[in-house]
Amino acid sequence: MDHSNIGHALSVIRLHRDVSLEELALLLTTQSQQAVGVPFLERAESGQEAISEGLLDAFCKVLQVTRPRILKLAQFLHECGDKPETELLKELLKETDYLLWKHQQKEK
Repeated sequence: MDHSNIGHALSVIRLHRDVSLEELALLLTTQSQQAVGVPFLERAESGQEAISEGLLDAFCKVLQVTRPRILKLAQFLHECGDKPETELLKELLKETDYLLWKHQQKEK
């Protein structure tokens, strides 16, 4: 899979978690014990920079998401690259509603 799709998926997850680039850079630097700056994150999220396996693991821990979830979202973004934004948003809302329902069922 193209690394740009993984970067875009991480961007979506970061925004969903309401984490700024600055916060993420600090958290990743602490988690991975390597310097991660905002410029690198901007390039990675835009698909201009590949993300190493170790850094991807750090993303997973910091953003509290599994690697399969990131890859599934990256695949979804790749497959939906030509769809209109409104259609993508509808699909995203549908997926979110399903996940919310699933979570509520576990609580019962």
